Amino acid sequence: MSMHCANHQESVTSKGLTVVKASGVARLRNNASLLNVILVGFYSKDDYTQDPTVSTLPTFSIKDILFVTGKFRFIEDTDNDERELPILKIGLHSVVHLAISPSNLLAFPFLINMTAVVTNLPRNDPDHDDISFSVETKDFMDQENVDLGLECYHLKSATHLTPTTNSLKKGTLLFMNGELLDKERPKVTDLAIKALNQDQNSEIQNLSIP
Repeated sequence: MSMHCANHQESVTSKGLTVVKASGVARLRNNASLLNVILVGFYSKDDYTQDPTVSTLPTFSIKDILFVTGKFRFIEDTDNDERELPILKIGLHSVVHLAISPSNLLAFPFLINMTAVVTNLPRNDPDHDDISFSVETKDFMDQENVDLGLECYHLKSATHLTPTTNSLKKGTLLFMNGELLDKERPKVTDLAIKALNQDQNSEIQNLSIP
């Protein structure tokens, strides 16, 4: 995803690692409001390290427009009116500088790539135009296990996808990638999914919303 860096701080650990913590904003393609983002990156002065996320990250500073990848989680803070604000926190794997003015920050897709477990059977409500199912993914970040629930869906008009969706069961392990659309209640569309613990030879099924 891409973001505008508005704040940048550095600290040095006892092991000689430089820890960069930055914050800024990004814009999801389907949401007019901005998404608050926190970046955390690790840098070493050593010429050689076993961890590529430490040795190969480019440096960046305030006002830079960045395209970033990494582990992510959602955390919450409150504004002056005590309203909860979702904040996307990313542990950096890569950073690319974009030659874009901060005043022209574009709405880039927030693409995710992960394994996940189906937590609810597909829902095919006759009063709705889509079929949806829920998944949960787990990762280790900020020195703790992180659980993230996501809602995935496709239109009923995509009839070639319905047999695949209806075959999903609670506990099915999926490899999936797609686009996160809603920061308040995470939803994912434009999916490619593959069931890892069913038919190992099955083709990847594309679940897309125009």
